[in-house]
This record gives sequence, C-alpha cells and structure tokens, in this order.
Amino acid sequence: KIIDRFLDEAFISDFADNVLATVEPNSILITSGDTTTGAIWYLQSIGQRNDVVHLDANLLLFDWYAKNEIARHPEILNATFLTKRKNGTRISEVIKENMANRKIYTTFATWVEPSDSNFDFVPVGVVYEAFLKGSQDEKLALELNRTIWDKYKLKNIKAGIYQDFMVDSIVKYYAIMLNDIGVTFFKFGFAKESLPYFNKSLDIFLSSKAKTNLENVEKFLHLNPE
Repeated sequence: KIIDRFLDEAFISDFADNVLATVEPNSILITSGDTTTGAIWYLQSIGQRNDVVHLDANLLLFDWYAKNEIARHPEILNATFLTKRKNGTRISEVIKENMANRKIYTTFATWVEPSDSNFDFVPVGVVYEAFLKGSQDEKLALELNRTIWDKYKLKNIKAGIYQDFMVDSIVKYYAIMLNDIGVTFFKFGFAKESLPYFNKSLDIFLSSKAKTNLENVEKFLHLNPE
C-alpha cells in the first residue's frame, strides 16, 4: 500500500508538471474539480510556477474565494467582480478582461454561460487555450500539439489499473484531451494527422466517443483519399 500511494503521488505530480510545462509564463490557468485543481495546488505549494495565476472555476462561485483572489491578484480581478452573477459569468469575465494581456488556459472546453459563445477553447497538450472566436491564433496553438506530447512525463497511463479515483480520473483526462486534439485537427483539415491522436486516446481508455471519431475519420479518408 505504501508503494501504491507513492506511485499515485508521483503520477499526480507528473500530471501537474505536464500542465505547468504547457502554459506560458505569467498566464492564467483556470481548473475545475479536485482532480486538476488539487494537482496544481500541490506543485505551486512547493514553489513551482508561481508566476501562473491559478483559479478554480467552481470556487470562483463563492464570494469568500473570490475576495481572497481579488486580494492576491488585483491585476487580474477587482472588487466589481463580486457583482457578477454566481455562475459561469464569473469565468467568462476573467477570460474577457484578461485575454488581451495574458494567455488563458483551462482544463475544460465549455462553460455553462451562453456568453462563452464568444470564445473558442483550443486543446493544447493537456489544457485548452482560450481565444476570441475565429481568431487565427488558434492554428498556431494547434501546432504545439505536434511536439509537446513528446516532452511530457507519461508513465503508466492506462485506465483501470489504478484504484485511486483521482488518479484514474487523470488517466481518463489524458484520453479526453487526445480525443479533442484529434477532433480539432480534423476540423482544421488535417484528417490523416488526427488519426494518431484518436488511437493514442483509445490506447489509454476505450471510450465510445473516441472509437466513433476514429471510425468516422477513417470512413472520410476512404471516401476522400488524399
């Protein structure tokens, strides 16, 4: 059990390393849920990448947390932030007010507010980068996926082999990101290049979504040979 706990902690630490290795200096990282938030809290608590402003999307709904973050990061948030409705509007406000000056990354691709239709969330490695809808910079962000996965710490990433729920959730998160990258490559016209991402996703976790996406792209390529 001690060995299992050590391996679990190492896996979570590797995941946080991968996230923080992806985001640019002085950027904003918005996470959601214990799985991703806890991993980032851990590394920043020991002094790694404190240049990154880390916010938890769920906790931002609570005034006590928002007030604390306003005090810590007045350059990001101000007192008027508390007047925003306690739902996805607060997330949208952070993105809208800061994206001109900082890169903004999330661990989720959509939020509950219709105002999010103003943004695109493009998968970049193990996070999503927020852009104004239709921004040409999206293609530049997508380019990073061709190299960044080779730099990650990716040991023993396979769903079903970990008893710890948090660790297994991180494993599946990797699979989700790879699937979303495949979808995005296909959307930008790189159908053949999307295939390895779907296959890597399925190697980690046999999800019906990634399987269907892979089959659909293979059918598309069969009907539209390059």
